[in-house]
Amino acid sequence: MKKLNKTIISIALIILLVSPAYAEKKTICYITTTPMEKSNNTKNIINSLKELENEKTEVYTITATNEEDLKRAYIKATIKNTNYIIINNRDFNEYAKKLARENEDINFIIMDGKETKETAEQKNIYTIKYKTSNASYIAGYTSVYLTQTNHIAILIGKDENKKEKEIIESYTKGAKKATTKLHKAVKIKTYTVNNLMNDKISAKIAEQIYTKGIDIIYYTVQNGENGIKAKAKEYNKKVINITHKEKTEEKNLDHTELATIIRNDTKIIKRVITEIMNKTHEENRNILVKFKKNEYEFKLNENLIDAFTVDAIKAVKKEI
Repeated sequence: MKKLNKTIISIALIILLVSPAYAEKKTICYITTTPMEKSNNTKNIINSLKELENEKTEVYTITATNEEDLKRAYIKATIKNTNYIIINNRDFNEYAKKLARENEDINFIIMDGKETKETAEQKNIYTIKYKTSNASYIAGYTSVYLTQTNHIAILIGKDENKKEKEIIESYTKGAKKATTKLHKAVKIKTYTVNNLMNDKISAKIAEQIYTKGIDIIYYTVQNGENGIKAKAKEYNKKVINITHKEKTEEKNLDHTELATIIRNDTKIIKRVITEIMNKTHEENRNILVKFKKNEYEFKLNENLIDAFTVDAIKAVKKEI
């Protein structure tokens, strides 16, 4: 009888191990050196992973405070037989590269990653970059519709992935489409600055722009938002910007903000990671993410509608 029971248990274990439910169980680990409360990006990734968690997908996060912690986190993820390790580009250090080479069954997903010879050759490394041109197109189109001085500008930060050209071209394309539609002559200026500037520097730059007759700035810089908006308020000018959905839930648009393009990073990241898990990107693992319409929204400042024609507002909403 005991022998029979052992046989039954052995058969049951074999069935369990080869069953689809067991075989498809995935483990995802997000390793970060930036705590959630200090970074919108970290918060967005963690929120995305929470939505992925179910009976077939286990998710856990490790926050490392220094290089030694980071190394221990990678070791822990490897020992735990993790299927996917998600990291930010700055945390993809030499130790992580060595792990990727030695553990081909672990997939590394690098957020805002750079395409290199190494990432192209390693079949277990995926890099994710955002294509922000559709948001910039909308910003250019809207600026032309709503400018009162027929003089607009884009203030863009230098990007490590060299996306400035793409963003400027899309902004200009959107602006030119609106000028053709309205038979309107609008001057478009471009200003490129350091992404790491502070509010004091951004205020100085914004003042120089606004005093040249420009009434709407579309800005994509990562820092210095308060400085730009302070000068917009002082000179009774306006701004258009891109922001994260989580950020807009904390506040309403103030009177300097004509409009904002709200990027739903949680939805975007969830979608792309799911695609990777489903092997959608096997041919090209350097993924350039294009936003889908349901992954961003365009929010006009309802408090400013009186300052512009209702027809212009309707036209912008129709275009997007």
